[in-house]
Amino acid sequence: MMRFDYPEWFLFTAVVAVLGWRFPSLRLRRPSRLVLLLLLTLIWTGLSLRMPSGALHLWVLMDKSDSIRDVTARNDDEWLDIIEGAQPRDAHLHIIDYGQRIIERGLEPAIFPEEAGSETRLRAALQQVLFRSNPDDAHRVLIISDGYATDNPSDLIQPFVERGIPVDFRFARAATVDDLAVVSLDGPQSLQSREAVIISGSVNGPEGSMFDYEFRRDDTVIAAGSEVIRDGRVSLRVADRPSQGGVFRYQLRVNSPDDPTLGNNERSFWMRVDSPPRVLLLTSFENDPVAILLEGLDFPVDVASPQSVPEPAKLAGYRLVILNNIGASTLGESFMNELNAWVQKQGGGLLMIGGRRSFGTGGYFESPLDEVLPVSMETREDHKRLAVAMSIVLDRSGSMGASVGNGMSKMDLANSGSAAAVDLLSDYDAISIFAVDSTPDMVVPLTQVGRHRSEIIQRAASVAAGGGGIFVYEGLAAAWQSLQKSTAGQRHVILFSDAADSEQPGDYKNLISEMRAGKTTISVIALGRDTDADADAAFLKDIAIRGEGRIFFSEQPSSLPAIFSQETVAVARSAFVEEYTPLVASAGWFELAQSDIQWPELIYGYNLSYVRDGASSAARSGDESDVPLLAFWNIGSGRSAALTFSFSGEDGAFNRQWPQAGEMLVTTARWLIGQSRLDGVLLRSRLDGNDWLIDLHYDVEWARRIDQQPPVIQTKEAGEVLIQEHTWTRLERGRMRMRVRIPVEAGKTLSGVVAVEDTILPLSPVTASMDAEWARDSRGPKRLAQLSDQTEGHERLRLDEAWQPIQRSQWMELDTPLMIAALVVFLLDALLTRIGSIRALRAEYGRSA
Repeated sequence: MMRFDYPEWFLFTAVVAVLGWRFPSLRLRRPSRLVLLLLLTLIWTGLSLRMPSGALHLWVLMDKSDSIRDVTARNDDEWLDIIEGAQPRDAHLHIIDYGQRIIERGLEPAIFPEEAGSETRLRAALQQVLFRSNPDDAHRVLIISDGYATDNPSDLIQPFVERGIPVDFRFARAATVDDLAVVSLDGPQSLQSREAVIISGSVNGPEGSMFDYEFRRDDTVIAAGSEVIRDGRVSLRVADRPSQGGVFRYQLRVNSPDDPTLGNNERSFWMRVDSPPRVLLLTSFENDPVAILLEGLDFPVDVASPQSVPEPAKLAGYRLVILNNIGASTLGESFMNELNAWVQKQGGGLLMIGGRRSFGTGGYFESPLDEVLPVSMETREDHKRLAVAMSIVLDRSGSMGASVGNGMSKMDLANSGSAAAVDLLSDYDAISIFAVDSTPDMVVPLTQVGRHRSEIIQRAASVAAGGGGIFVYEGLAAAWQSLQKSTAGQRHVILFSDAADSEQPGDYKNLISEMRAGKTTISVIALGRDTDADADAAFLKDIAIRGEGRIFFSEQPSSLPAIFSQETVAVARSAFVEEYTPLVASAGWFELAQSDIQWPELIYGYNLSYVRDGASSAARSGDESDVPLLAFWNIGSGRSAALTFSFSGEDGAFNRQWPQAGEMLVTTARWLIGQSRLDGVLLRSRLDGNDWLIDLHYDVEWARRIDQQPPVIQTKEAGEVLIQEHTWTRLERGRMRMRVRIPVEAGKTLSGVVAVEDTILPLSPVTASMDAEWARDSRGPKRLAQLSDQTEGHERLRLDEAWQPIQRSQWMELDTPLMIAALVVFLLDALLTRIGSIRALRAEYGRSA
């Protein structure tokens, strides 16, 4: 069969025929010129021929998502044996396992990762077929699935139709047991304090079955009971009236002993209760006096202990966070990252109050909060008042040789950490380093840093991984033996070990008692998790507790250098000066307040620190150190302040006697909270499926200002540092409203703010609480059937029929072969013309002779 793209060029042939008849001298009747004319005409008309297609390729897409993976994994061998047994000669078989990840594999069943089954990305698997398939060959697709997908492949129908690729399917069903599932949980995204709210939920399940349910607000059960499923569904409702403002997670949980699937037994959502700005005081003191000193503040103060640090999403309910003598290791790196972003990007306020577990002594040096604070915390040589003797014990077991990428191993990063620690010590400090597996290997004997610093750092960076596990007792004993030779006033051991492979504890309890009697403390840096999943986590925590030091857990080897640096600075107890010190007020106070206060003549104890460039101080120490006692600055969209002396515990007893201590704290807190409300601007948000809809309503006065400077919306995922900015869609102007739609990945929590000029408006966090894999769209099987029907595919009840031949061909353009043929004919015609001319000349010459 032939096809002409430009048939109008045949008219040219007729014109040339007339010219040839009219002007015989053109010699167009010559056969070679007639053939050349025909070839040129076919080229200009775009001649194509339909040719048979290439080999048949069958793409088998095997659903390995959580909802069906047991069925497909169990039958994988049998199904593929049937398909392979019916495979025609010269045909090709391709197998793709899909869930959250898309994995192309061979005929042998592969282990599909457990964590990769939380989604059913059918569309992505079909895109892989389009990308990998050769358009010149014939292709079929066979999908083996329960029919449910977490993405919608409908937009791929047209590409498959255009490519002539039929999509067949075979439904694989899980065990036919009725499932209990929470299918909805609804409530407002925000409301006013003390306003009543109705939370409603729906539960599907087998007819007549009984189940238990529980409504929760955070960890508080607000309703519970039992219900019976009638007509396949039960609707549940509960009334609540939050007594205070903040951000709350509402949850509905159901339970039945016969329920086969637990992944869909819970749903939750976040609700923001608007109220005057709230303050969160995180403190290590019971009945913290700072909470009493803040009673003059117009805003509510929530007090939390180190054991009850709130989850990061809760920050959206506060305007100010106060850290009072609480160590960095207690907060954890993830929370500090959240707090950093909350201040800089979401307009929060942060106040750190001094003490033995604050600032540098609390491990905040080079922590995620270091850059937020208006003071720097390095220990400078002129302020080093007490020499330190430190010993580092490094785990060099076989697990430390594991690669962490970029050509680095865990051991390399631990070495970088110990080298960073050495670099932070003063010339008067002493250091010893031991590398331990089954025995301790002395890398550096106890040596005063001084002129040996470069050599010590070089040795510290040279430790290589060995074998087996780490014998903890042997490492601690070697460190203690070396430190006994020092007369330094402060002796400290840093033990770095694998939380899953710390062996041979020996009589460590008596050894640590002896070390404490010798005024030697022990901190532990553990590579792993503070859970039962890592067998030796509890053992390492006990070492730190008995050694009266700190414990750091980290699953990320890349964080080790920073943790070593934090611990090294914290060891220098001279960073907390235990002296009565004169206080000198400065004009910076009037940036915080409109009226002066009566400052105390003396304060007791302060944390050594230094004002950063761009920060201001309201009070400084009157000693030779001249350090800031109250410093503050604007950082990003938020504000932070550092009060480097204490009001709590024994160290703060003298300072609490200052009559205007409460007024100073309240004034500082008010400045940190800043402006919290804009007239004429209102935010509304809601979760629409897995999409976060945010509307900004504004009045006529604000319309002009927003035209000149559009508001900025920023969101971030809990536990992540990355801040994302989104673009508004302006609705019709008369409604004075803008909207943004942001997708929320299942199981993830997003928080965000809207910046309107210089003011930050916080948003209630949102969570698509149900794993997308279990939030099944009932239209899924129907969509799959439609996809198959529109691509001329079929439901394959018999898998041996999956190789049905495809009667298709392809168009082959003939431009190139026709051009070659035309060139050959042209050259032939030129040759014939040349030969004819020679013969004519010879004949003419003969007659003349």
